Amino acid sequence: MVGVTEETDENGMFTHHNNLDEDKSQGDSKDSKTPNSLHLNDKLDISTNNDPHETESVDNLDNISSPTQKGDIISLADLIKNRICLTDFDPESHWHDIHNSIIEKEFAIDGHNLLICYMLNKNEFKLQFEIPRFLCNEINYFIFTPNINKEKLTVDNFDLCIQYGNISGSAIQSLLGIMSSLFAPNLFTNISWPDSIRNDFSLQLQRFMSSLTDTRWKLDNKTVLYIPLDSLNVLPEIAIKDKELINRLEMIIIHWTRQIKTVLNIQNINDHSTIISPLDEIQFWHNRCDDLTGISNQLNKSIIQQIINILLIAKSTYITNFLKLTDEIKWNTEQAQNNIKFLDKIKDLCLQLNELKPKDIPDKLSQLINMIRIIWTNSKYYNNNELITNLFNKLSNQIIIRCCSIISLNDIYNGKIISSIFNLNQCIYCCEQYKDIYNKLQLMHIHNSIKPWDIQKNSIFAQIDAFIQRCRDLLEVCQCLKHFGRYEDGNKTTMPILQGIRGPEVENLLLTIEQMFEKLMNNLFENRHCILDIKATSWHDNYNRFRIGIKDLEVMMQNAINTAFETVTTIQQGVEILDIFAHLRSRETIRRTIDHRTSELVSRFGDCLNQIKKEMTQRVNTGLPYQLKRIIVDKLYTGNFYVAD
Repeated sequence: MVGVTEETDENGMFTHHNNLDEDKSQGDSKDSKTPNSLHLNDKLDISTNNDPHETESVDNLDNISSPTQKGDIISLADLIKNRICLTDFDPESHWHDIHNSIIEKEFAIDGHNLLICYMLNKNEFKLQFEIPRFLCNEINYFIFTPNINKEKLTVDNFDLCIQYGNISGSAIQSLLGIMSSLFAPNLFTNISWPDSIRNDFSLQLQRFMSSLTDTRWKLDNKTVLYIPLDSLNVLPEIAIKDKELINRLEMIIIHWTRQIKTVLNIQNINDHSTIISPLDEIQFWHNRCDDLTGISNQLNKSIIQQIINILLIAKSTYITNFLKLTDEIKWNTEQAQNNIKFLDKIKDLCLQLNELKPKDIPDKLSQLINMIRIIWTNSKYYNNNELITNLFNKLSNQIIIRCCSIISLNDIYNGKIISSIFNLNQCIYCCEQYKDIYNKLQLMHIHNSIKPWDIQKNSIFAQIDAFIQRCRDLLEVCQCLKHFGRYEDGNKTTMPILQGIRGPEVENLLLTIEQMFEKLMNNLFENRHCILDIKATSWHDNYNRFRIGIKDLEVMMQNAINTAFETVTTIQQGVEILDIFAHLRSRETIRRTIDHRTSELVSRFGDCLNQIKKEMTQRVNTGLPYQLKRIIVDKLYTGNFYVAD
C-alpha cells in the first residue's frame, strides 16, 4: 500500500506524504529510503515513514480526519474514508450510506480497480470508477492491485493491495511530484534487474524525467535543471569507471546545454506574442533576470559541480560547451539587471497610462517619450535602435489598447452612433497627438544633441496609422447606420411619410434598403473579435465587401429620390422631399442626385417668379384705390400716420 500526496510551497518545493508497506516476498527492508521533498536548488533529502499503518497528514488541511486505529476499523469503507484527503471534505456531513455501498459491493470487483474521490462542490462528495471528464482542482485515487493469488480485497490485505494518493493543481506538476518522490527512486535503486535492461531503462527514464522537469517549470517561466538520482552518492573516481553512468550524465549535460541555450537565445523579445506593452517588457526583463539568477544558483550547487567534475575527469566532449555557457549566463545576467535599472524609470508612467482615458493620454506622452530618449542615450545595453524601436512599438500598443477600451462594438452594432462617434473621434485625436508630440521632441533632440535621432518613424507609427484608419472605417459604419438604418442613438427615427401616388412605393423601397443594410451589418460584425485587431487582415476583406454593398444601396437610394420626384406637382412637395433626404448630402453620389433635383426645383421656382413678374408688368396701372387714398391723406394731416420699419 502506497499513499502519496503532493503540495507545492511558495518556494517551489514539492512536498509528498508517503506511506509505504512493502511486500516481504520482495526482500525489501524497512530501512529503504524514499525522497519526500525536492527543492529547485537543494539536494534530494531521502526519508521514510517507519510506521507502515500511518499516513502523514497534509499541511494546512485542518478538517482531515486521522486514520482510525486498528481496533476501530470494521470495514473497507472506513479504511478508505479515513484516508481521503480533500479540501472541504467533512466525513460527518459528506459521507453517506451510498458511499459505503459503492465500496463494499463494487470496488475491486468486476474490473472496478480504480476509485476516484472528489468534491463536486463544497456540499457534494463524489465516488466513481473513472477519471472525471471535467477539470477538478483536487482528486483522491485508490488503485487495487491483486496479489499473486488473486485474492479479493479485504481489511487484512488492504495495505498490501491498495495504492492511494492525492492529485491537486496542475496535472504536470502532480505527475512530476509522483515520479520524483515515489516511482523514480524505487526504479533507480532496483538492483534485481539484469544490468543491460537496468541501464537502458535508467537512460530512458532519466531522459523522460529531465523533459518532464523542464516542461513543468516552464509553466512558471523558470528553468530548472534536472538532477539524476543515481549520481548523488557516487565518488568521481568510481563513477568514471561506469560507462553507462557516464553516458547517462552526458545525456543530462546535453539537456542542460539545450535548456540554457534556449534561455540565452531569447534576445528578440518581439517574438513573444505576450509582450505587447512597455509594462510587459519590463516584466520580461525581471523574469529573465530571475531565471538567469536561478540557473546560476543551481550551477553553484555541490551536486551539479560533482556531475561536472565527473565528466571533466572522464574527459567528456560535451562538458566544454557547457562550461562556456556558464560565462554567457554571467554576461546576460548583467545585461538583464542593467536593463531593469533603466526600464523601471518608466514603470510608474506606464501604470498611470493604463488608467487614463484617450483624451488624457497626450498630457503624459511628452514626459514618457523623454524618458525613453534618456534610456536610449544612457543605457549600456538598451541603447540600440532595434530595442528602442520595439519599446516605442509597445508604447503604441498600449495607447491602442487604451483607445480600444472605450470603443464598444456592441454599441456601434446596436446603433448608438452619437456616443460611438464621440469615442472614435477621441481615439483619433489621441493617436494624432501622439504623432505630433513625437515629431516635436524629435526636432528638439536633433537641434540639441550630438547623437542623431535615426529611429525609423514609419516602423513606430505603422500600428498607429493602421488603428487610425480602422477608427475612420468605423466612423463610416456609424454614418451608414444613420443614413441607411435610420439610427440616432440606439433608436430608429420615424419612417418619413411621402405623399403622392408613388409614396407607398418609395416607402417600400426604403424598407428594402434597410433590410439589405441589416444583412451587410450582420456580415460585417460576424467576426467582431477581429475588428479592433489591427493585425487581423480579414477586416479588410469584410469591410471591402461592406463598402461594395453600400454602393449598391446608394444607387437604390438615388432611385428612391428620383421616384419620389416623379409625382411632384408643386414646389412645396419638392421641398418636403428634399428635406426628407437632406441627411444624405454627405454621401457624394447621393448628393449629386439631391443637387440635381434641387436645381430643378430652383429652376421651377424661378419660372414661377418670372411668370408672376410677367403678369404684373402686363397689368394696367390704375393707381391706389380711392378709399386708401383718403386714409393716407387723413393720416398725413392729423400726424398719426406711422410707417413701420
